[in-house]
Amino acid sequence: MSNLLEIRNLSVVISEDKRVLVNDVSFDIKPGEAVGVVGESGSGKTLSALSILGLLARGLKIESGEIRFKGGDLLKSSTDPMTALNPVMKIGEQLLEVLDSHQHQITDQKGHILNGLAAVGIADPNRAFDSYPHEFSGGMRQRVMIAMSLLLSPELLIADEPTTALDVTIQRQILALVAKERKRRKMSMLWITHDLGVVANLVDRVIVMYAGRVVETGTVDEIFKAPKHPYTAGLLASLPAAGRDRERLESIPGVPPKPWQVLNTCAFAPRCKEARDICSSHRPELTSNNSSSVACFFPLGANQ
Repeated sequence: MSNLLEIRNLSVVISEDKRVLVNDVSFDIKPGEAVGVVGESGSGKTLSALSILGLLARGLKIESGEIRFKGGDLLKSSTDPMTALNPVMKIGEQLLEVLDSHQHQITDQKGHILNGLAAVGIADPNRAFDSYPHEFSGGMRQRVMIAMSLLLSPELLIADEPTTALDVTIQRQILALVAKERKRRKMSMLWITHDLGVVANLVDRVIVMYAGRVVETGTVDEIFKAPKHPYTAGLLASLPAAGRDRERLESIPGVPPKPWQVLNTCAFAPRCKEARDICSSHRPELTSNNSSSVACFFPLGANQ
């Protein structure tokens, strides 16, 4: 199966001094596949997504690499405005603007929008159409954002921490909604989060990033049942689980380094229980094995 999205050796730097923020990142997304990108703040996951969309902030630039969507080079395409809710515009006006800006040929635009709002669980689409964003809760605004992103029937949905600041109950509703719509539309998805637990039942494959690099990839089962990178194992150990209510959750000591500080070493070495001398003097390459890959000199379970 050919890939829908291909990223090859992507590096993002600060324009002024060339400090590296995303370092040689490569991954693919197949048609209909859901991929989760996880990692702590500063790992490069959001910058990787913004690079795909052509939405890097001023002062940042793609130094090298390729980004191809359906074979076309996105780095040579025009940028597209970021989707967001404007507090001073009615929701209906904003959704109509999405259709108009893409010159989408839909005869009944309002009907198309009302159907989209209903599909994401908005109980009264007509009222929502004529309302302002502040008239809705955070969870309902998130549903409107999902409806907006699906109006044009995209082949790939990119979602960056869409459940942040929502309570657990609303978060579960949003996750269930996204999963249902993705399967119904047979749509590919790139879901970005700092929380491995969020992607457990949402994606097919997981990419773990640390200090601007990809350190491990694998299916959900491979990542959750047999993580190979010590960083991935540390993230999993920090998750609360059934039967562990009274146990103290594990934490990873120390803090992540800046990506530009660790160009030729293992970035995780100062925090890793498995680290040896080579980890502080050489950079481990991402090595593939069937459906998984890991960048570690001493991957977990290698000698089992």
